[in-house]
Amino acid sequence: MRRKTIDTIPVLSDAMKNILSAFSKSRSLPSGLVKRASIVLPASQGELNQNIAPQAGLHYNNVATWRSRFLAAFPALRKIEMDDPEKLEDEYAKNPERIL
Repeated sequence: MRRKTIDTIPVLSDAMKNILSAFSKSRSLPSGLVKRASIVLPASQGELNQNIAPQAGLHYNNVATWRSRFLAAFPALRKIEMDDPEKLEDEYAKNPERIL
């Protein structure tokens, strides 16, 4: 049986970590966004999908889906951060569903 590869999230900047941490603790954002932020944070620290899934209350395949969706959006986020670091938080606030 072939082993699945795990998409690795590159090292997040402090700004991205702070934003995702705030999202994961938010009581005003939609619960789906809060859950996705709580998936991406441990995933960025190298945690396995099987370990994240029970914490998030999801199947590990759902965790893998959200990990890969964040990775798909990551280059655009990195570009925004490099061009104008102040704009990163605005981008998250304006359209969080596009990112998470």
